[in-house]
Amino acid sequence: MPESNEPKSKLWGPAPGSLTGIHHGARSKEYFQEVVVAWLAVIVGKVLGKRLPEKLIKYGAALIFLASGVFTLIQAFRHQQ
Repeated sequence: MPESNEPKSKLWGPAPGSLTGIHHGARSKEYFQEVVVAWLAVIVGKVLGKRLPEKLIKYGAALIFLASGVFTLIQAFRHQQ
């Protein structure tokens, strides 16, 4: 199987946003799912961006970022032992 030149994500295969071509076989389903999820994220972001105050979005994003960082650190220390 020849190596692809597209960027890879360590967990999920092709990096999101690397829509460089159609994948073949089982990969075409994953490609389609990435495209659908990306478009849904854009649509939801536009709708919520119009309805929610900017400060709420900013602080919500910061809270999610910090929580995911803390969760990742906790998981890393648990698996290290």
